[in-house]
Amino acid sequence: MNLPPAVKFGIHLQHILSSHRGVDLKLFDDITNLIKYHAIVETTNFSSVKLYQRNELTTSLSSLYNLHHLKPILHQVQLNDSSVVTVPIFDVKAVILSILHDTKRMQTKHFAHGYDLFSGKPTSSTTTIHEIHTCVLWNTARNYYCRDTMNAFPLALVCFYDKTHTDLHGALSCAPFVMTFSFFNEKERSCDEFYSVLGYSQPVIWFWTI
Repeated sequence: MNLPPAVKFGIHLQHILSSHRGVDLKLFDDITNLIKYHAIVETTNFSSVKLYQRNELTTSLSSLYNLHHLKPILHQVQLNDSSVVTVPIFDVKAVILSILHDTKRMQTKHFAHGYDLFSGKPTSSTTTIHEIHTCVLWNTARNYYCRDTMNAFPLALVCFYDKTHTDLHGALSCAPFVMTFSFFNEKERSCDEFYSVLGYSQPVIWFWTI
C-alpha cells in the first residue's frame, strides 16, 4: 500500500523514538507540533533550509553568542589505582561572568530585598532572617573578606551537589556541582534558570580554573 507522505513520516518518527529507551510518549506530538509551527508560522522550507546536526548547532550557537569560554576542557587524571579518568575542567571566572553579564538575570527585581549589591550591606535594619544577608554570620564574613575596601565586590556562591542526576536505568550517571549567587532572592534561588554548572563528578572529581 502506498501510504500518504504524512503517514510515512509518522511511522518513521515513531520508529526512531521507539529505538530509544525511556522516551516520553508525548515527545511524538511535541516534535510534530514543532514542525507544524516552523512550517506554517515561520514559513520554513525544510526542503531547502540547512538542518543542523546537534554538534553543528552547538558549535554554531557558541560562535554566534561567543560562548567558547564556557566550554570545559577535557583532562585526564590518574587515580591511586593507576586507572585514568577523563574529567572536565571549567573556567569558574567565565561561568560567574556569564551570569553577571546576563541582563535577564541581573535585574533589581531578582535581588534580595534590602540588600546593597555593591557593598554587601543591608539597606535597612531587620530582626527577621529571610534572606542570606540577614543571617548572623553574613556581616562577619563580609567584613573579614571585604573590610572597607572601595573596589571589593562581595560575591558569595550558593553551591550544592545534585546526587539525583541519574541515567535511564536509575544508576548514578553523573552528578553536577551547581552554583548561584547569594544576592538573588529566595524565589530566584529556587529556579533552575539562576544556576550554572561548575563541574560534574563520576567519580567525585572536580577541576576549576580561575
